[in-house]
Amino acid sequence: MSKSQEKEQLTTEQQGDTDLRGTFFFNMLLGIFLVLSWLGVWAIYMSR
Repeated sequence: MSKSQEKEQLTTEQQGDTDLRGTFFFNMLLGIFLVLSWLGVWAIYMSR
């Protein structure tokens, strides 16, 4: 096997073992922030 094939195999194995819990958590926080922001703007709009 050549070195490039070994590197590809190694990176493929590493990607399969990646823990994405932090990414999911950050995206959930971002989504909650966006929803709360939109609800806040909507509430201000409705109060006027």
